[in-house]
Amino acid sequence: MADIRNTKKFQALAADLRERCAEKGVTLMGAEAEDVLAAQIDELSNQLGIKPRTFLDTYLQPGLVDNLAAALAEANAVHIEVAETADSISLSSAEAGRVVAALGMVMKIATNRVEDPQSRADALGISTDGADAIVGVGVALRGGAWPERDGQRLGRNVHTKSS
Repeated sequence: MADIRNTKKFQALAADLRERCAEKGVTLMGAEAEDVLAAQIDELSNQLGIKPRTFLDTYLQPGLVDNLAAALAEANAVHIEVAETADSISLSSAEAGRVVAALGMVMKIATNRVEDPQSRADALGISTDGADAIVGVGVALRGGAWPERDGQRLGRNVHTKSS
């Protein structure tokens, strides 16, 4: 799979995916466009029993990038909806500590998976979500205003109570 990433056709498709996602309000971090595209090509080529390069050169359908961008936009919309409709919760200091520790462990596990080409995009996405959650918890603990990125509130609405 690594050899297809170096082709001009693959690079053009990845750039197109990044652009189509941006048009739909989805920002792909780092090499996420390449990772998502490579994973999709690998999956489809495995289903056909051919090499990824053969799929890229021969079987690639024109709608693949549009379909991927649409799927990513739909997943992003669900993520935003869930984040925005989450109810406020109250936590003791000890409970907040457990949340922070769990988020730290999630970040550690995701970081360990970044080097694996099969899970790189997922690991980067989890890392981004984990970082947003940690920021949200930190802001809630100090009682500040919620930070935003690209017009969207980061983290989750968490209120603490003394333990």
